[in-house]
Amino acid sequence: MYFLITFEQILIMFVLMGIGYAFAKSKAFSKETIKELSRFVMYTVGSCVIINAYNRTATPELVKTFLMTALAGIILFVITIFLASFIFKMPRYKNLEVINDFKFGATFSNCAFMGIPLIEALLGPEGIFFSIPYLALFNIFLWSYGVRLFEDSDDEKIDWKKVMANPVILSAIIGFILFVTGILNKFPEVITKPISYIASMNTPLSMMIVGSNFINITEPIYKDKKSWKLSFFRNLFFPLIYVFILYLLPINNEAKIALLAMSSAPIAGTSVLFSVMFNRSTDFPSRVLCLSTLLSIITLPLIVMIGQSVF
Repeated sequence: MYFLITFEQILIMFVLMGIGYAFAKSKAFSKETIKELSRFVMYTVGSCVIINAYNRTATPELVKTFLMTALAGIILFVITIFLASFIFKMPRYKNLEVINDFKFGATFSNCAFMGIPLIEALLGPEGIFFSIPYLALFNIFLWSYGVRLFEDSDDEKIDWKKVMANPVILSAIIGFILFVTGILNKFPEVITKPISYIASMNTPLSMMIVGSNFINITEPIYKDKKSWKLSFFRNLFFPLIYVFILYLLPINNEAKIALLAMSSAPIAGTSVLFSVMFNRSTDFPSRVLCLSTLLSIITLPLIVMIGQSVF
């Protein structure tokens, strides 16, 4: 069952990527159009995805589960960042010109585009709630640690004022406050419906933008050893570590499965979007995204089944 669910989600993603590729190949998408669409998806659509996810009735049990799941998510991210920094400082990776791409790819999964639909299929609509903390944390780490990797700044300090001013981060904070106070659930549909409609644009637009950058791939994917190495870390190495960590944490099994599915998804399509936004080559990010996603047909259901048997 898990194989078929995962395969269907990947197939949908690749169809959308193919549409984006066709648009770029036919010049229907110019480079400037792709760049502006990337900003729209990252800031506007991303903010609506988070606010829309919080739109439910808050109960003490849900709030407690949310906080415990958020703590588990923080642990996963911190351990991943620490291990990735340690591993990729080893001599064998010393002269790797895409070292920051490796750190980014190892840390950030395609949780929003693939993780959430998979969780809904595995656990039902209510299971999506367990993905909200991870999604919020994903955006916080993405717009702090992740952005710094792409900026290639010599200053290792994170500008937290800039991070907290980001629309996506503000949405995560405001959304949580509205969720806990129960205000968001009382908003009229004239407000919540437009937010929901914009949020629904997240997957199709993002995947089309990612696919449009596949025209920049200059080297066959199967010959790229770096893509295979990074895909191994993203698809197998870290997910197996997550199984062990989640086994030790005192949260319910549904939350564990949701966190495992979110954190074990293939490399984030954001790697390509950020490359566009920061005027960097999309060649390697596009190749490794494509390979990691293809390999996840096997690796993701395998990791989820291992998690279910262990938890």
